[in-house]
Amino acid sequence: MLPGGNTPFTIYRLIRDNPPKIDNRLHIMLSDERYVPPFSADSNFGRMGSMFSALKISATRVFHPDCELPLKECAEKYNLNLSNYLENGGIITLALLGVGIDGHTASLFDHNSLTRGKQACAIAVKRDDGPDRISVTKNLISRIKRIVFLCAGVEKAGIVEKMEQNPNGVIAARAVENVENVELWYSALT
Repeated sequence: MLPGGNTPFTIYRLIRDNPPKIDNRLHIMLSDERYVPPFSADSNFGRMGSMFSALKISATRVFHPDCELPLKECAEKYNLNLSNYLENGGIITLALLGVGIDGHTASLFDHNSLTRGKQACAIAVKRDDGPDRISVTKNLISRIKRIVFLCAGVEKAGIVEKMEQNPNGVIAARAVENVENVELWYSALT
């Protein structure tokens, strides 16, 4: 599982420019997506496209929200695709997740988005400040074998410290509370 946001795109460009050989069983899924067209500069999927091409991964093995559908249908379809993958024996061995300066991860911004979708794998997240989002749920996150939070920048030092000292006070930490293998990689450099 791959995150959007700004931090991982340096890594995605490195992968694009030096693509490793990948196992033909590899599946990639997005942790979340802004509800924008795939050609938008704000689309995580759109921005990752050149990396997917360089990896020569089949489009059928890249799970992402179809933001050309209405929001509710988009979330329902992404939920169904992820659910089917897991129900048919698929596993998520590794997820990279980001952490926002407000403590969110994926598009789980608050208690409401964190607790919605108890049986679902993906939900729509309405945003007053736009754009709306589609996000994986805590339910899906709890099924991941290993999670690595990638955090970079001095502006994230405070939230990283809070995650380490008071995890119950940070949405990102609460999202992974049922996962055994969680790591936090932080650098003040961006």
